[in-house]
Amino acid sequence: MARKTYNAEQRAEAKQRRQDKIADLRAILANVETSPNRFGIERMAADTHPGYSLKNQLLIMHQRPDATRTAGFRQWKQLGRSVNKGAKGIAILVPMTIGSEEKGDTRVIFTTGYVFDVSDTRESGEQEIDPEAAAA
Repeated sequence: MARKTYNAEQRAEAKQRRQDKIADLRAILANVETSPNRFGIERMAADTHPGYSLKNQLLIMHQRPDATRTAGFRQWKQLGRSVNKGAKGIAILVPMTIGSEEKGDTRVIFTTGYVFDVSDTRESGEQEIDPEAAAA
């Protein structure tokens, strides 16, 4: 299978979309950090989504308040579950180290990653039910 190629304009648009998404996520975090209910929100996030950084917990809560257990696509596969077709991911900030350790010029940048709630998954052996077909 051939790898898809993108022209310079498409790459620039994708980069701008990523930067806009990260700016949106940072704005959400800034709103929470200045909220008078900040500590109650942080406590609830820590209880609901352990294993994620506080900021990612807050992002998950803001985007999907009903989320109970979240994991990435590959993590759900390892747990024997499949993400439902068309499920919308919950955007979080993922650290990425770039540069060369040999040269000593490494730095950490953040990119957007996505996790899915358990309600967006099914057991791997289960057939996905099409709601439109079931209604007919």
